[in-house]
Amino acid sequence: MTGPDLADRLCVNSHMPVDDCDASRARRVVEMDWLSDAGIRCVRLDFRWWRIEPAPEQFNFADYDRVIDELSARGVTTIALVSAAPDWARPGGDSTIDPAIFGRLMRVLGQHFAGRIQLWELWNEPNWIFWEPEPDLHAYARLAVSGATALREVSASAIILSAGMLSLADLLRGEAVWQSVDTTLTAAPALAGLLNGIALHPYTWLQTWRPERSEGPERPSIAEMFDAAATVTANHHVGHLPLYDTETGWSTHLVGETDKARYLVRAALIALASGAARFTAFNLSGADPAESVPAAAETGYGLLRWDPDPLDSDIPAPEPAGIAFARLARLLQQCWLIHDSAWTWIPRGDGLFSVTCRSADRLVRFLWTSEPERTVTVAVPTPSGFAPVSATTLVSVTPANVIARQALVGDDPLILEYRSR
Repeated sequence: MTGPDLADRLCVNSHMPVDDCDASRARRVVEMDWLSDAGIRCVRLDFRWWRIEPAPEQFNFADYDRVIDELSARGVTTIALVSAAPDWARPGGDSTIDPAIFGRLMRVLGQHFAGRIQLWELWNEPNWIFWEPEPDLHAYARLAVSGATALREVSASAIILSAGMLSLADLLRGEAVWQSVDTTLTAAPALAGLLNGIALHPYTWLQTWRPERSEGPERPSIAEMFDAAATVTANHHVGHLPLYDTETGWSTHLVGETDKARYLVRAALIALASGAARFTAFNLSGADPAESVPAAAETGYGLLRWDPDPLDSDIPAPEPAGIAFARLARLLQQCWLIHDSAWTWIPRGDGLFSVTCRSADRLVRFLWTSEPERTVTVAVPTPSGFAPVSATTLVSVTPANVIARQALVGDDPLILEYRSR
């Protein structure tokens, strides 16, 4: 075996409600049941500081205790995203927060959730609108050092991630992608030694481009963004730190449902082949249209459709993206990546992408083209020691014809499954 179970590296972001009202409990049951059925064993969950510490040193863990226990009972681990400071911690009404106060919070969280939460992400997109009134990565770096130091003091086994930086925020400012990561590590050299991973949000250009599309450094593909992040960490002598994709997605307000599904599963395969320790689909459930900003298209990111009445018996069907992502998770269970010259995931010169993985007794190949409506005829010889089982497309689940060991490949990934003889 050459790597961990690929399915364990798939994750889903969730804004699931954590309070104990009937509607919130019903929403959580639907989301958690879907995670279990899909075989998704990791969820990135908002740990809102204002809910945990509504007043200085007055901590309320009841809501998060309940949700973490519910997730654990289903075999789902948590990336705890700590952000959203209470008003008392930001007296100026902005993100000017005393790092010592954040450190105290992380120390208490690490102690309280010891043995139940291992993965912690320190803030969300401080290079974007989540740091007010405008991004200040030097201030964020001071906050992160304090939080990581305190958490490490009480939990040697904690996996501490930097805040997920938004690719688009850097690019829209005319900077190189992950300039935000570079600036943060430069501002606080001690931070790198406290971290166990670098979190990234590699959204494609304007969250509309397909994951493989590139127009150079100003408009990079997802693979190029991972390469760029690896360069940044290597330049800071922390190239050993894993890269965690803690958010990537597309909204049906910006792309169609079918494209959203195809882009998401292709992005997941590219991220995993690029070495991502996690790929996190954004977002588990669509947002309430009445509470969302239309311009942000928050309502369209869900793998599950928004349920206007969670207390009735009518549960909306998952979106195609949810069905496809769940299928991908099941296909990747107990599998690890195979890298060889014949089936590398890098484009092969004919616009074809390929990822191959295997388990103890089966082998799975994913092949696709990046351009809509474009197909390529590909030779698909049966691997030595294996027998073919099936050939279907990932999103539409359409049987594919393999004639004379050749297959027609399009932008809906073709799955070739084999069993050992």
